[in-house]
Amino acid sequence: TRYWRDWSSDVCSSDLKHPLIVVWDSITGETLNVIKGLHRRSISCIEFSPCGDFIASVGSDDDHLLVIHEWRTGIVRAKTVTSKKKVLDIAWDPTLSFMNGTRYILTTVGMKHVTFWEWEGRSLNYRKGIVGQMGLQQKFNCVSFLGSTAIVGTTDGNLYLFEDFKLNKSIEAHTKSVTAVNVFEGGILTGSKDGIVKKWDLDFQEKSMFDTIMAEGNSIEERINSICISKDKTKILIGTGGHEI
Repeated sequence: TRYWRDWSSDVCSSDLKHPLIVVWDSITGETLNVIKGLHRRSISCIEFSPCGDFIASVGSDDDHLLVIHEWRTGIVRAKTVTSKKKVLDIAWDPTLSFMNGTRYILTTVGMKHVTFWEWEGRSLNYRKGIVGQMGLQQKFNCVSFLGSTAIVGTTDGNLYLFEDFKLNKSIEAHTKSVTAVNVFEGGILTGSKDGIVKKWDLDFQEKSMFDTIMAEGNSIEERINSICISKDKTKILIGTGGHEI
C-alpha cells in the first residue's frame, strides 16, 4: 500500500493473471479508480509520484513491465520492460518539477541492479547505477530518496547512497539485510530482516533503535517489510514479513 496525502493506492488481485491497482480515498474508503489490464501474475511494487498525479507500478511478468499511469483517468503515459531480474522496489526523485518540467527520474532496485529511469513524453530511458569498487553487486531490497540522493538498502546490511547515478557513500546500518527505508521530514527510518528498526537524522547519525522481537516476542516472521512515521512523529507503523502490523 502506498499513500499520497488524502489517497491510498493498494494492489489487489482477483486472480494471478490480471492483478488490479485500486485507488481509494483513505478517509471515506470510497474507490476512486480501478486500473487493470497491463500487468500479469502480480504487481511487485507501486508508488505515487510526488505531485500525486501518476502511479508507477512494476509487474511480476518475465520482463517486469514498468508502467506509469495517470491514475484519475487510467491513461498509460509510458511503459517499458525493465529486466529479467526481479524488481523489489521503486521510488521517484522528489526534487524534480512535475508542473513545468519535462524530465522525471524514477529508481528501481532488485536482484543485482539499481536502475535510474528518465521519463520524458512516452519514453522511459534507463541508466544503470554504478556501484564501482566502493560497494558490492548484490540483492538490493528497497529504495527511497533524500532530496536527489537515492538511499538503497542492501542485503549485507548497508545503506548505499547514489548521487548522479553513482554510489557516493556506503553506511553500515544493520547486521542483517536492510529491507525497508523511509525518509520523512527531519529523519530516516530503516528496518531489517531481523526485526530491528532504526531512526537516523538527516546526516545518517543513528538516534534510536527498536527491536520488534524483544517487544512482541511472537512474530510469525520478523522481517520488516514496510515502515512509516505518523505526522506528529510520535508513532511508527511497521509491517512485517508475517503480515503483521
